[in-house]
Amino acid sequence: MQLFSKLTIAFFLIMLTGCHAFQNLSTDEVRQEKYFYKNVTFEKSIKEIQSALYTYTSNCRPMVPFNVNPKNPKKAQMLFKLTGLTKTSIIGVLDFKEIKQDSTLLTSYSYYSTWESEIDGVIDAIRSPKSCQ
Repeated sequence: MQLFSKLTIAFFLIMLTGCHAFQNLSTDEVRQEKYFYKNVTFEKSIKEIQSALYTYTSNCRPMVPFNVNPKNPKKAQMLFKLTGLTKTSIIGVLDFKEIKQDSTLLTSYSYYSTWESEIDGVIDAIRSPKSCQ
């Protein structure tokens, strides 16, 4: 019985300390200045970025979906998600905006600094889609 009590207490302590990870974060909550990670400009159009990510995922590893805005094909978005308290929680936002022909600005946000390497992985995949990291 004593072992069960210790395990129960340990479980609840882990849950309490980990509750921060189980928030229901929206895109707008993550897209704030305090979670800003970096801006990167690519000398590629949205279509070329989409093609680069397709090449990378076909040859290397899966990535989060690249979603082109159907109302404005000069904009796209990638979202990193985790399980939230009651729904999916957004923890990373990558906003792409084609600023001129063959030039796209990426503005990225990361709720957890540990996910910044995932954003860097997307950037590397766009820059070198045939090179698996």
